[in-house]
Amino acid sequence: MCTLINNFKKSKTFTGYKVVIVTSRGNYRSPATGILYKEGLVKIPSFTSRSKRASMHADVASANSPFYNYNFRGFTAVFVKYANALALYREFEMFSHKRFAILEMTISNDLKRGDYNRFPVIAGRHIDNLKIHE
Repeated sequence: MCTLINNFKKSKTFTGYKVVIVTSRGNYRSPATGILYKEGLVKIPSFTSRSKRASMHADVASANSPFYNYNFRGFTAVFVKYANALALYREFEMFSHKRFAILEMTISNDLKRGDYNRFPVIAGRHIDNLKIHE
């Protein structure tokens, strides 16, 4: 679960690393929320799209879930360090048959500092750029 701690004021954009599910159509989706990652504002999945998504944890986006965080709606977070994203990638690969990748993602708009399983993350409301990390 990702928690947001405070505003990130060092810059207006941040480039970090994101573990994603690669769909059969070649799209990138969040393993937790099913958000489709593409350049632009982060979209909040609707109930209908959540029920059809490729996510691993269907309850993360549900307001009835203990993992749901209303303050995180409309944000996406990236790991500050590649090694942290790689650790999560390896964990997902061990427990799921889905295809994963690590994206290098630049985010902006209302940046916040936070953590995911004690790993530092930066969250933003806009995806400026994304590409497969090589």
